[in-house]
Amino acid sequence: MHHYLCSTTAFGCNMGLRRSLYEAIGELDESLICAWDMDYSWKVQLAGTELHFVPEAVVHYRLRHTLKALYRQGKNWGPELPLLQQRYGMKMDWSIFRNHLLGMLKYLPGGVKLLPMSIFRIRRGRGGFAWWIWGLGYSLGYAQGLLDLLLHSSQSDLSFESNAPGLNEPVDTKANP
Repeated sequence: MHHYLCSTTAFGCNMGLRRSLYEAIGELDESLICAWDMDYSWKVQLAGTELHFVPEAVVHYRLRHTLKALYRQGKNWGPELPLLQQRYGMKMDWSIFRNHLLGMLKYLPGGVKLLPMSIFRIRRGRGGFAWWIWGLGYSLGYAQGLLDLLLHSSQSDLSFESNAPGLNEPVDTKANP
């Protein structure tokens, strides 16, 4: 397992790559509704390509307009991460679920502090309470996905086969598209 994968991800709204790399890696996994970009960027890295940040690249992205919409977006994105973590060889067991729940308990008081700031429109960081709401939704979605995975893993093997051929073979990223 490559533990760096979890912290190194290119997201779909701002991911660019050479055509030759796309052809070498293969198509996106369409069974993943929200985490396809995370899965694909991990496949790219496992194929030997390093991700790079390009500050000159500009993406205009429309954020959700309501707290409910932010929460729902986070909650929808969370459940697929445990599936990816299992796919890429991370340990998935009840201790992970317990530790995630304990982490959520530590996360909750932050919202209590940020709520008054949001009500009185006192800004804090990158959105304060709004980002906290998104994170809460994501965390609950992750817990839901992990619980589903753990409950169903005793019934069947939920490991995934990659749809990208030659992940362990080097990819010529310098080839022309």
